[in-house]
Amino acid sequence: MFLHRGGTRGLYLAIESKTSAHWALRFQVDHRARLMGLGSAREFSLKEARERAKVARQQLADGVDPLEARRSDKAARKAAAATKLTFKEACEKFITQRDVEWSSPKHAAEYVSSLKRYAWPYLGNMDVATIDVPHILQTLEQKVPAEKGYPAGTFWTARMVTADRTRNRIENVLSWCAARGYRPKDLLNPAAWSGNLEHVLASPSKAVRKRYLAKRFHPDYAP
Repeated sequence: MFLHRGGTRGLYLAIESKTSAHWALRFQVDHRARLMGLGSAREFSLKEARERAKVARQQLADGVDPLEARRSDKAARKAAAATKLTFKEACEKFITQRDVEWSSPKHAAEYVSSLKRYAWPYLGNMDVATIDVPHILQTLEQKVPAEKGYPAGTFWTARMVTADRTRNRIENVLSWCAARGYRPKDLLNPAAWSGNLEHVLASPSKAVRKRYLAKRFHPDYAP
């Protein structure tokens, strides 16, 4: 049963049973009758139904079929969901698909260990398509405690070799994501060093050489 509700042309209350009813909008597109659901009467008041119907009427005034627009939006969301991948999931897929390249299971485990420890807490649940330079910097400049002879400080300065290795692994995973269609190919890889992070982070090669020279020419140095 359809009961017309005044205030908005074509707005009806569709009663399905004593306990079930929903709002609907009747309209025409190219002389064809269309019926568009506007939600449950339990969830939306008459005022809200009129507002939703008004939006659909505005689309009609602009030459847009609101029912087709809704279906297109739904399809687009479904397609986006199908290509969405978290960084954690990307790492796992990357490791699995590169399985034949690892020299041993231990090598594969070592490859992912720094990602699990240092990258996943910051990037793990992020959609790989949304990861940008600030997220990478947040990961590489996270605070780390003193341990095993290493001082406390930021990850990049206190564990530079491990941090750069982690950066490179993040870069590889994101490049794989771009090749697989999970990330736009025209986007800069935010973990890339050349032309990118080299401008904001200390160079690992220069830092290692500086420490070597300091040790080599220290008065107490004995070859």
